[in-house]
Amino acid sequence: MSLGPLIRAANPQDLMDILAILNEWPKHFVGPARSMVTDDFNNHRTLIFENHGTVEGFLIWREIDGKIEALWLAVMPHCCNHGIGRSLMNALFAIALPEQEIFLLTATTDSVVPNTTFDGPAYAATIRFFLGLGFKEIATVPNYWGPGNHCLVMAKAPHGQAFSDPRSNVN
Repeated sequence: MSLGPLIRAANPQDLMDILAILNEWPKHFVGPARSMVTDDFNNHRTLIFENHGTVEGFLIWREIDGKIEALWLAVMPHCCNHGIGRSLMNALFAIALPEQEIFLLTATTDSVVPNTTFDGPAYAATIRFFLGLGFKEIATVPNYWGPGNHCLVMAKAPHGQAFSDPRSNVN
C-alpha cells in the first residue's frame, strides 16, 4: 500500500522519475540540463515529493560556504499550482540552520539558448514563485551559462534576520 503525499529523501531509483519530469518541461530543461541534473542528483541531496507511489516533484540542493543552494526544482506540469514546489521549498527551509541563507540561480526572462526550445519569458513564473517565497533578486550575471543565457541570483535571508543586499556599501 502506498502512502498519500509525502516528502522524502531520494533513492537511486528516483533518477528515472526525475528525468521524466524534465522531459515534461522542454522549454526549461534544454542542452546539457539533463546531464547536469544527473550529476547533481548523484553528488548532492535530493528531496522527492511523492503521492501514492508516484514522484510528482523534486528539489536538488547542496550546502556550500555555509549557505544552502537550491540547484534544481521541478514539478510535473499537471501538478503545478497544487503546492508541491512550495512544500519542497518549505522542507528545505526546515532543514536550514537558523543562520543559513538559501540562494539559487535561475534564468532571466531575456535569456536565450540558440537552436533549442528554451523559452526565457517562461521564467517569469519561476521568478514570481521564488519572490512569493521571500527570495529577493540579488544580481544578474550576463552570459553565465553561455552567450545570451543570463543568470539571476536570488536569495532568502536566514530565519528571523533582515536580508542584507551584498551589493550595498553599508558598513
